[in-house]
Amino acid sequence: MKKKCIFILQFLLLMNINVKSAFASIKILPDEISLGINYSQNLKISNASSNNITWTSSNPDIVSVDNGKITGINTGEAYIKVSDGLAIALCKVKIIDNYVGVASISLAKSEETLLLNDTIKLTPTILPINASNKIPIYVSSSPDIVSVTPSGYITAKKVGSANISITIEDKALIYKINVVDKITLEDIKTQSSVMLKQNGTARLSVTYIPENATDKTVTWKSSNPSIVTVDTNGNVKGVSPGTATITVISNDGSHVATSKITVTANNTTKKVENNDVTTTKNQNTTNNTNIKLISISLNKTTLSLNVNEEQTLSVIYNPNNATDKEVTWKSNNPEIVTVNNLGKIKAISPGTAIVTVTSNDGKYEAKCNITVLKTDTDNQNNEKKLISIKLSEEKLKLKKGQDAKLEVIYNPNDTINKEVIWSSSNEEIVTVNNGIVTAVSPGTATINVKSIDGDIEAKCNVTVYSDLPIESIKFEKERQIVYVGSTINLTTIATPENTMIDNPIWSSSDEYVATIEDGTVTALNVGTTTITLSDEKNEISASIIVNVIEKPADKLQITIEGYDLNFNPNIKNYTLTIGSETTLNIKTNYDQSKVAIGGNRDLKNGSIITVTVNDNNNTKTTYVINIKKKGFSIIYFIAIISVLLILNIIRLLINNKKKK
Repeated sequence: MKKKCIFILQFLLLMNINVKSAFASIKILPDEISLGINYSQNLKISNASSNNITWTSSNPDIVSVDNGKITGINTGEAYIKVSDGLAIALCKVKIIDNYVGVASISLAKSEETLLLNDTIKLTPTILPINASNKIPIYVSSSPDIVSVTPSGYITAKKVGSANISITIEDKALIYKINVVDKITLEDIKTQSSVMLKQNGTARLSVTYIPENATDKTVTWKSSNPSIVTVDTNGNVKGVSPGTATITVISNDGSHVATSKITVTANNTTKKVENNDVTTTKNQNTTNNTNIKLISISLNKTTLSLNVNEEQTLSVIYNPNNATDKEVTWKSNNPEIVTVNNLGKIKAISPGTAIVTVTSNDGKYEAKCNITVLKTDTDNQNNEKKLISIKLSEEKLKLKKGQDAKLEVIYNPNDTINKEVIWSSSNEEIVTVNNGIVTAVSPGTATINVKSIDGDIEAKCNVTVYSDLPIESIKFEKERQIVYVGSTINLTTIATPENTMIDNPIWSSSDEYVATIEDGTVTALNVGTTTITLSDEKNEISASIIVNVIEKPADKLQITIEGYDLNFNPNIKNYTLTIGSETTLNIKTNYDQSKVAIGGNRDLKNGSIITVTVNDNNNTKTTYVINIKKKGFSIIYFIAIISVLLILNIIRLLINNKKKK
């Protein structure tokens, strides 16, 4: 108790600064660390308002500090305070026994080139594997060019270069980041040679140097399509025996790679039986006849395109098996329409142009008249317009100071509009920068990502827990009832408040009854199971009993379209006044196979409709509906009046005759 009081007193002595300054901007990295006796670590600061920096230890007998370098002296806890004269920042230091020091820290490479707005995570190798401290300190030499989070997420913010220093104890390394707005392709490669059977297929791949080059668009071409064909994806097919060269060309035409394709004939055998002798004969013959081209045409002779729209024209050869299928393509107005050597055309600007394809010998040609329309941007890109987005996670649980990366999933994936805006519903709890979520303080907040026009959005709910170690946990309820087929989320109460278990382990004692995943119970069958939550060492745990029962049958409802029956399952007899209908539309919320309706036809005044229901207990109940017709009494009244009028007319006629 005495030690605790001394520790608290040390902490309070460090806080000899006004409240206003405590909320200024100076920060210290890390804000909590464990070390061993005689081990050292350089602490880093940021956002200092001046160069007048002072460092203080709340207990130099436990941990000393010299210009930000702390050294463990004796086991215990102390605070390191840094001040710039206006504000302070604190780092909690715990000096422990049996501390395993870091022998080395390394990365696979020392330099990386990133595209503007790209994000990567640094994962240095720290040895030995059982080192007590495996959390390096990351600092960027130019945060405006490259930012780095405490978890090692790097974001390229501006074109330029910056060094990321990575330190742990007295070990350090530098990782250089070059930020560019375009990574230039330096070279491409493909397989040097491939053997194919006639009609066989293979896929040629492209190796891009560097791998993260911005423009990876290539075109493919066969030197002899009558031997080998190739599609836009590098898929080759052997057409006839022989050798041909497949060429892959970068989009700007500055890089070329080739692959020699050899196509061999398919050998088949045919059995020839002569008494008891069986021999085989090679049935393959190679046709070396040169089949001349008679004419060519295009699959389309006219075409209308929007600006930036692309299409590929196909050549129709006559005959189709002509030997020489080499052609050349040309646009008479490349400022309006361009065409590559595979017949792929692209609309550049409004106007008209003619694309011509010519045979290899120059004797034959075909033309396509192309009109590029004036359209607005939405119509031009309608096929690739963003439909929806979602995030890689819908829920996140983080401790204070932790980071996580959210990825945006676009529909369609190749949409032209991938610009999004990130926001947090409460930046005092969670901040977000280009998808990197940082937990600031305990609470809940929502990360929202919207398309640039704001019409499409996705959300992720984030719960931030305290970075204090958890001492105990319990469930909000001791017992929970769940219906078969439904799910519930279990609520826990931790001590201290807002703390959480790292890598929680959930289990169900009877997974036939119910399963558990990340706190969500799914009820499968009637029965009882115990749901347990624990840490990896089973030092902190809690349990709850879950009873799974059948869901009670829904309360019976009988409705009649167009009328209010005021149905009550406990009342068996009803009177309903209707109009001229001869049948009624009667509905129940029960399975129709368990409901029988009688008397619902040729309805008259005084008709009776019965609704018999067979419930889940196989008990039958009959409800009676007595029908009254609207207007019956009125008709009866009119009929009586009519009779009286007729009688009165007869009486008047008789009286008139008597007078005569």
